[in-house]
Amino acid sequence: MRILRAAIGLDRVAMLMSGGARFPVELGQWLHAIGARVDDIYGMTECGTIALNQDFRTVPGLVGQPFSHGEVTLGPDGEILVKGPHVFAGYLNLPDKTAEAFRDGWFRTGDVGRFDEAGRLVLLDRIKDIIISSSGKNITPSEVEGALTAASPVIADAVAVGDGRNYVTALVMIDAAVAQQALAASGGSYTSFSELAAAESTQALVAEAVRQANRQLSRAEGVKAFRIIPRQLSPTDEAMTPTLKLKRRVLIEQYQDLVAEMYPAVGEA
Repeated sequence: MRILRAAIGLDRVAMLMSGGARFPVELGQWLHAIGARVDDIYGMTECGTIALNQDFRTVPGLVGQPFSHGEVTLGPDGEILVKGPHVFAGYLNLPDKTAEAFRDGWFRTGDVGRFDEAGRLVLLDRIKDIIISSSGKNITPSEVEGALTAASPVIADAVAVGDGRNYVTALVMIDAAVAQQALAASGGSYTSFSELAAAESTQALVAEAVRQANRQLSRAEGVKAFRIIPRQLSPTDEAMTPTLKLKRRVLIEQYQDLVAEMYPAVGEA
């Protein structure tokens, strides 16, 4: 394992910490397996550190026990709320934004979470990204997307769709190298990325990955249809952040025609 850690530049690291967004559980599990434990830290500028894995028994997916210098609870919609002397007084000269940031004296983080049986905080997603189905079911898109990318290397990234709909679908970004290998094995060829994305072998690989992912998801979370994004995204693309994360809302807007295909007018709420 030491050789593997050295190969990825982690052989001399004394401590690894992650913050800023939810750390992928599967990646955390893999790093733990090779002896490179990643401790998640969760906090915000407005209230400092909220929780930290500090007991050296880090579990991927958890951000740890909340600190004792304040209170942490969950709102009725699962939003993480914070109260205490460490919480800021408000945004300078922005009274409306300050009022919006608080709920009955609790600071609204804008993040959705839950507590595990040991009282450790689990960070799920941004509340603005939570999918609320037509039946009122709250679905965490990162859970769906994580299951898809973990199911097969052919899925490089995915965006779950379904807000206000009666089922969940996904826009999928493929790994070109994996798809190309499968296409070559079937005797096929392609001249553009869109042809590679449309190839039967690529579609079959993604369909199988979706089936595998659905075994890990609840019935409400299960992906009923998918469409492959017909172009390769780059860091300069409007739908990607500089750290190569997909912007869900931008991508859904860009490919609303593909989304419409997955929600035919008949039988769709």
